[in-house]
Amino acid sequence: MARIYVAGAAGALRHALGTLHAEGRVPAALADGEDFLMRRVGRSELVGSAIGWDVVNRCILPDGSEGAVRALRPSADPENAIWLRRDTAVPNLWSRGRIVLSSTGAAFVDERDLESRPVPGGYPDLGRDLLRSGMADLSRKPALAAALEVTLASGSWCHLETGARWFADPYTARSLVRALGCSSTIDVETRRRLSMVVERGALAIIEALGWRHLPTPECDVTAA
Repeated sequence: MARIYVAGAAGALRHALGTLHAEGRVPAALADGEDFLMRRVGRSELVGSAIGWDVVNRCILPDGSEGAVRALRPSADPENAIWLRRDTAVPNLWSRGRIVLSSTGAAFVDERDLESRPVPGGYPDLGRDLLRSGMADLSRKPALAAALEVTLASGSWCHLETGARWFADPYTARSLVRALGCSSTIDVETRRRLSMVVERGALAIIEALGWRHLPTPECDVTAA
């Protein structure tokens, strides 16, 4: 989860730097580091890093205009990636599609149902197990929701059948609790005070799904 947040932040910074460079407001030397790559294709500019291309500036859009498009996921092969462009018909919405590279530049092709290859199913995921557990609406049990939120983020979890590990940071734990129906959240100070707490009732729910708590080194709570 931390790697996802870092990759998102890095992509935003690269996009900003690429835009400034394209406008001539930043020297080209600033765009030559190992964490920043730029490739010119005709009039278009691909911006990315070692993890793949994630922005195309001056991409030719379906209506003939030019604009910036963004990759749904960075990819080393831009023509096999899924890209997003602003939907001119509906402000603030984006449309999916692919890009085609040619001597004139990158052209966006609308394919709103474009999908990536499915991820192999069956890999243990505690979050998915909780969402599929049929748990009662947690909006009626705000104390249990809070206990589940701090418990999920208290350490890592081991799937008994496969030995797979699962970890949730506080934001992931909060998202799961909200998905289970509880809109009330724990304030930052309370979350800090309850850090590493494993609540008995929440633990019983998780263990019933076939998972066991693995405390972090600074956690002195022993799972049942």
